[in-house]
Amino acid sequence: MAADFKTDLKKGKAAEATFALRFTELKQTDGMKGDFLMPCGSILELKNDTYCPDKWPNYIMERYRSKERDGGPWQSLEHGAKYFAYNFTKTGLLALFKTEELVIELEKLAPSYTLQGISNGSYETRFYRIPREKLAHILQPLSLIGVENANK
Repeated sequence: MAADFKTDLKKGKAAEATFALRFTELKQTDGMKGDFLMPCGSILELKNDTYCPDKWPNYIMERYRSKERDGGPWQSLEHGAKYFAYNFTKTGLLALFKTEELVIELEKLAPSYTLQGISNGSYETRFYRIPREKLAHILQPLSLIGVENANK
């Protein structure tokens, strides 16, 4: 399966803009080491997915973004993002995790799941499909992000 980086980037930027309208207290960053600055001063990394969570029970957790270079929550942890949010753009379902806690849980779960790949031109992104129920016990309250705008 091949991915289209430019199309995915465009969708991601649009989803970030919508997310910023949903949580107006957040400040967008340059995206190099996290996507948003939270009111508490912590960095939030936002992962957006366009598939419908009602039809698909998994999170797609990127492990490697290229060769053995960390991606997803692992990269976010390296960049100092305290929180990792997983946003389903079709429905607005949002999951919030403490990044370090998420990585610890994913490391425990990883041996039970197959590392899968998707080609993106010159490299292959590798990821795990992790059932959402397996991470439900570490979900954080969305109120940590800030006040949600009802007019999103």
